[in-house]
Amino acid sequence: MQIHSLALRSLPAILARHRAMIAAVFLLSGAGVAEAAVPAVDASFNPYCQGRNRVAMFRCRLAVAQQTGNLPQITEITQALTLALGGQAGVPDEAPATYTIDFDAPALSVGQIGAAFEPYRKQVVRNAWWLSRPAPTGIAHPLRDVASIITGALAARDAGAESAEQLLSIAESAADYLLWAQAQGGQGLFPFPAVRRNKGRAFEAAEKFLKRAEELGMLPTAVSNDWIINDLGNGDLQFDNGLCGVAMIELHRATRKEKYLQSAIAAANWAIAQPVVPNWNYNSFSIHLLASLYAQTGDARYLRHAKLKARLGLYPGQLKAGARQGRWVDPHNARLVYHYVMIRSLGALVAVLPQDDPDLTQAREVLSMALAAGNAEIISRGVAHPSTVLETLAQLSLLFPPSSSTLPDLGRAQAFDLLARHASSGFFAGRLPVDPGAWGLYLKALRMSGAPIEGSLNLPARRPGGTR
Repeated sequence: MQIHSLALRSLPAILARHRAMIAAVFLLSGAGVAEAAVPAVDASFNPYCQGRNRVAMFRCRLAVAQQTGNLPQITEITQALTLALGGQAGVPDEAPATYTIDFDAPALSVGQIGAAFEPYRKQVVRNAWWLSRPAPTGIAHPLRDVASIITGALAARDAGAESAEQLLSIAESAADYLLWAQAQGGQGLFPFPAVRRNKGRAFEAAEKFLKRAEELGMLPTAVSNDWIINDLGNGDLQFDNGLCGVAMIELHRATRKEKYLQSAIAAANWAIAQPVVPNWNYNSFSIHLLASLYAQTGDARYLRHAKLKARLGLYPGQLKAGARQGRWVDPHNARLVYHYVMIRSLGALVAVLPQDDPDLTQAREVLSMALAAGNAEIISRGVAHPSTVLETLAQLSLLFPPSSSTLPDLGRAQAFDLLARHASSGFFAGRLPVDPGAWGLYLKALRMSGAPIEGSLNLPARRPGGTR
């Protein structure tokens, strides 16, 4: 299905029309907003209908259109938002930290893979906090961190890293905690700890959410057994649910144990039931999970819902022309870290779409424009968000090797090389430079690349490190 397009000259009229519609919504009061103006969304509770500034008003209209599945209106609203943002469209609201790259710095070689995950394995064994099954109010990690350990351990094992059986044991012990948390939530999803005063952006966002839910009198709906199980339409819970669900699929692929597949299915079924939201990157986590589960099971229902979520909740937000072509229109999703999160999900979807699928052309075009934009920034400005970007480029390298005709290079090889040198230089200096998932997938991609075998590791004492 192709995105509905409108001529540029019609955009002022679109903007005027949407200003009128938005004004009508916000002139209404109380609960009457939902019934009188937008039946699919109760603006008293919908998190995308709380603000009163210009962007917030567009996001409220977008939430309505997405929940009713109105693709032409989604596209129209997004184009009007693009015009309203003017020169800020596609410009991130937060500049990433960048790292100077030494182009002569050595990257890890295939011959060094064997011992390259050992420092990670040892640190995980030392810090395996999940073994005691702590209550969610007592943990300092979201479940996505546990998923990264599973992904990294399994990928390193596939790459031929040492201690293969111990790596599998680590992955299964971490998965046991995820299974327990999933059962505690009781809704099929992988929930988020309902903890306050923890450090980190994810926990700060959770604390704000809990305060808002409390103000609305909806805390009993949102929280169960000290886990957040309902994000009240904001979409946040798709983040951890998607990553944990994919980790379960990877573990099922490694062990063929049915409990992991059933866990992923429960997470995917929850994801299917979630509304598409204006925060494009949230939708992408569910797309990643659904596409991956389709690849594992062949059940076309998961592919169908992945495609639908992409049509309504990913493709329309991308700028298709101009200086910021390939970026997502709103400043939040224009951040490089979320840009590569969405690339990761697009890659998973494009990899499983049949060649005769009518959605393939659009999915590939959106992925290609996103890659060209993101990789150009990495190549010109340096490495940023190394864990997310390295993990994404490693996954793409595995899904679309140089011999693949599905996806052109688009700067992937050069950007991947820069990330590899950045991570390797940190590793050689005695740090753990990226998350375990990113490092394990890098080792697996390196193994599959057929690069020359050379060298062996002689590392200094390990220092803590790692950054997204």
